[in-house]
Order: sequence, then structure tokens, then C-alpha cells
Amino acid sequence: MAKQYEKLFKWSPDPGLVPVLRMNHRDRQNAIAMASKLRELSGIGSHKPMDYEHTFNLLSSLRIANIFRYFPKSLKGYAFYCKIHKHRVVFVNNDTNILDLIFPLLHETIHAIRDEEGNALSDPVEEDFCDAVAKYTQFPEEYALLVYNTIKGRRKEVQITLLKNFSTENMHSMFGIMEQLKEINPAFDLEVGGANTNLKKQFPPIGDILFKEKDLRSYIHNLKALSPLFFEIVTRLIDNVTTRKTGEWLGLESEIDAKQAIEELRKVRDGIGS
Repeated sequence: MAKQYEKLFKWSPDPGLVPVLRMNHRDRQNAIAMASKLRELSGIGSHKPMDYEHTFNLLSSLRIANIFRYFPKSLKGYAFYCKIHKHRVVFVNNDTNILDLIFPLLHETIHAIRDEEGNALSDPVEEDFCDAVAKYTQFPEEYALLVYNTIKGRRKEVQITLLKNFSTENMHSMFGIMEQLKEINPAFDLEVGGANTNLKKQFPPIGDILFKEKDLRSYIHNLKALSPLFFEIVTRLIDNVTTRKTGEWLGLESEIDAKQAIEELRKVRDGIGS
């Protein structure tokens, strides 16, 4: 999949200096410190868990291009990071429910800003550290404590209902917050599989958000909002490549759709219309 974008990034200006966060020790204290910096960059409120919009804001702030595609069945996962001609890129699976997306997207983002660490992508210690940073970025300690103090000591069915309410209001997986509650109290145990499955039915995959209005105009405007760097890179090249190639980069199979998308890209670029 990444090979389809070789020319896009080869023909784009060198990204130059990009934000990097280094830590000398991969421990809990540094994971929390790094998470705090990432949350600040995202613009999320200090006590709120991350939502998908602020997560994409974070990628933009870090000069990471996120590309939305429907992954082939052979490619498992919600998102993956790679580097293409010096550009830091995260591919996002359009089929991913937004409740499942935030943690893996944060994980890949952390890889992106630490990939100068040599063999980081194959280092199990680095994987654990990236997991820890992603968890603390998604769930600040204050929020995890609020949830824990609210549900502790209640009957299990009440705990599940309250946990589902927190997850619904703040748009996160019940499994994710459970991991943080177990860190507060390792003995705490609550089976949330069924409730989490039902919860996910209330939320769409990210691809449905991109195509929310079922038309290419809204898709282009949503793409600009959620992936401004990728939008900028593609828009810069649309006058110099074929319609088919632009459609391929945008994940559009129809040449008619690609032509309409290019027209809308030009309108946005040239400030025509809203």
C-alpha cells in the first residue's frame, strides 16, 4: 500500500526538521511526561480522554501525514506507521470503529516521533513504552481516577452501566479504560466484552465519518479537517499528475469520482466557495 504513495512524497518538498520527542529512560515516569506533552500539543482539555478529532490534531501538529484507506483483508490492524521519502506517514484503516482507533493511532504516532531510535519498531521494550505513552495520552490519570472512584464498591451490573456511560460520553473503548483501572487497582476485575460490543454499535467507523454526507464535496472537506498535511501535499500536485493517480492517492476507484474530487480540491485550494 505504501508503494502507491512513493511518487506523491518523492515529488513533495522535503519535510525538513520535524518534531521529535526523546526520552533517556523508558519508564513509567517518562511515559507520563511524554504523554503530557502530546496531550498539550493536541489541544485536548487537561482532564478529558482523547477523542479522534484531537488525535488527528496531534498528528497534524507533529507533521505526520495520515492517509485513510480501506485495508485489504491480508493486512491486519487498525493503523500502521512508515516513512516514505523522509515523510512520516500513518495509514489508517477506514473500517476501524472510532472507539477502537484512538489507542493504535496514538501508538503509531509515538513510533513516528521516536523512529530515530534505531531498531525501535522491532524492540519489545520500545513497544511496551509506546503502549504506555499511548495509554497515558488517551487517558490522563485524573480521568482514570474519576472513573475508578465513581464505580468502585458498586454492584457489577451498576459498574458496567456507569463505565458504559463514561465511554459513551467520552467516546472511548471500555477495554481501554479498564486497562487503566487495573493499573490503579490490579485486583479490580470486570467483564465488559458484551457491553463494549453493544457500545461500538452506537459509533461509526472512521470511513463513514469521512463520507458522512455521501458526496465527494463533504469527503474533501472532511479530509482537509482530519488530515490537513496529506490534503496539502495532494493538492499541491493535482495539476501535475493524472486523474487516475490522484484518485488512487485519495482511495477513489471511479475516475468520475476522482475528477469531481479534483475539482473540489481546486476550489478549496483557490478559496472558491465555502
